[in-house]
Amino acid sequence: MFSYSNNGCTVRTDGAVLIVENALTKRVFALKNGMLLTKYILDKETGYVFGRAEDESGSFDAEISVMFDDDSGRTKRHLMINVSSQDGFGRNVEHVLRLFDDSPFISVNRRVFGMPIKADIGKEQEFDGVEALYKSDESDTAVFDDICDVFSLPKAHLKAKSVRLFDKTDRNDTLVKEDEQLIYSRQNYACEGNILILSDYISGVSLMVIKDAPTHLSSVGGCGVDFYIRSGLLSVVGTGFDGSIENGASLYGSIAGIGKTEDIEMLYKRYDNETALGDKNRRTFVMSNTWGDRSRDASLCEEFMLREIDIAHKLGVDIVQIDDGWQQGVSANSIRGAGAWSGYYDMDESFWAVNTERFPNGLKPLIDRANEYGIELGLWFGPDSSNDFANYKKDVRSILSLYRQYGIRHFKLDSVNFTKKLGEENFIALMKAVQEETKNYVVFNLDVTAQNRLGYVHEKNHGTIFVENRYTDWGNYYPHNTLKNLWMLSRYIPSRRLLFEVLNNKRNGDKYEGDPLAPINYTIDYEFASVMLSNPLIWMEMSGLESGDADALSKISKVYRIHRDALWDADIKPIGSCPDGTSFAGFEAICKDGSVYVLLLREKSGMGEYEYHLSKDVSGLNMSLLISNDENAQVSPIGKRIVFNCGKDFSYLFAKLS
Repeated sequence: MFSYSNNGCTVRTDGAVLIVENALTKRVFALKNGMLLTKYILDKETGYVFGRAEDESGSFDAEISVMFDDDSGRTKRHLMINVSSQDGFGRNVEHVLRLFDDSPFISVNRRVFGMPIKADIGKEQEFDGVEALYKSDESDTAVFDDICDVFSLPKAHLKAKSVRLFDKTDRNDTLVKEDEQLIYSRQNYACEGNILILSDYISGVSLMVIKDAPTHLSSVGGCGVDFYIRSGLLSVVGTGFDGSIENGASLYGSIAGIGKTEDIEMLYKRYDNETALGDKNRRTFVMSNTWGDRSRDASLCEEFMLREIDIAHKLGVDIVQIDDGWQQGVSANSIRGAGAWSGYYDMDESFWAVNTERFPNGLKPLIDRANEYGIELGLWFGPDSSNDFANYKKDVRSILSLYRQYGIRHFKLDSVNFTKKLGEENFIALMKAVQEETKNYVVFNLDVTAQNRLGYVHEKNHGTIFVENRYTDWGNYYPHNTLKNLWMLSRYIPSRRLLFEVLNNKRNGDKYEGDPLAPINYTIDYEFASVMLSNPLIWMEMSGLESGDADALSKISKVYRIHRDALWDADIKPIGSCPDGTSFAGFEAICKDGSVYVLLLREKSGMGEYEYHLSKDVSGLNMSLLISNDENAQVSPIGKRIVFNCGKDFSYLFAKLS
């Protein structure tokens, strides 16, 4: 019998089951043929048992070890449980479970040493095998390598909500799609997505399961299903196990937690915050990048970037990011001629040296100017995807060289493309190697605009997510669509992990002639306000701004910088209606000290008043109006509601109640 307890977390065996628990939850596992299977999960607040608390005969036949871990400083300190066993094919199998003392969510990841076993069966027969494995005490039942996790479901009235998250945002502009239906006991249920919420709508308790993987668009070895319910069992499907790794493959895993239905999404975002601590400053930031004006790398040179840094200081920018073109090598996006998206070192071993024609003095003059203002410099970098990132150690050396020579610690990672699990693991090894060498001083900005990449929930503790490219030059930038994507994602992903863009809305008005939702109809500070609860990205050549717009950005940026520390670990959720250009949308942020921020935005609605519903009663709190672009705007808090009055379309208001 194994037993360990520390800091409110307990791990123990009881007969044939493993019990993992803290003050909020208890999860009970059986181990069969090298695979952990969830028997039930207990919500200690309500006493609700999700699953079937059936007796298991025998003993728990595995080696168990525990330790406290913080993933080299990238997560909050937590309990890590290692469970080592063998499956029926003689392969060594390791499960890693992670438990935080203040969260009902527990993650499970599996590593298999050996080649995948691909039985010549269809998907239905595979789930037959899962059912037999779960219900049988026989040890010769085959484990199928497409299964990430298995849960027993209660005999209850269940409603399923599947959530598909979309990356490859150059081609996708609705980044969250939800589907709900009641679960019928005699019907099989299958869906794609990163998230499944199963709610006992009679009891008001939900199980939330997150597939710890890239999106369904980008996962390697995708099988067209991510969650499958049959015969009282929920399987998380599609491990990415493809035989490309010989020394032990890390399979896609799962994160699962239980709680009140009204709280479960917020509880997951709190867990997400603990597992992705972000930059050492523990605050959001304003970043600039000149690529949004579509001149690509045409303007890049020392003189141009010095001007950009000067203006960045006025606008309150924290990080000036130099996109593609600073380097000696030529990418496929450059105006300098034919380039490539991979195989960089085959083209030029010095591909990632600083371009001395554009920057004859290196980057030092830019670093010196930025340091005068307290601004940091960031760089675009394209890891070499060729041969499953076989050159990732060279990429590590290239990034570390730039860090050591110039102190650059913010790198946007782009042009990434996975085709096999080996490529994924090498890319992740790249990031970990750099961060461990620099004690996490270097952080990454992960682009999810194209190709197969990590997405929103997988390996999320390396930095922030560069969500989308939009351009007035192409007529595809609309402020309401950018707001919509932040609004929708923020329900499931902490907004502090996302970057969303602010463009120079005075450019390319002819591309939108006669369009009532054209960017030019907005004020530029409204654009900033609409993405202010993420990390605002000043996506333009700032030297092209009109002076009045620069002043407006400077004013709202100052307000943002004053309050961003309080918002860092706040519970932020979308309120109002989903933005479509004609709605009232907004955000509510509940801070740990009990204060509440509200950001309210009126699109082209034609209405002067709208009532927002809040999750917290704000009665008795004093309200401070922080900034608005409508001098007549007013808010009236009434219990768990707040009424927004304003005199014009495309107006916003940011206020604090404390």
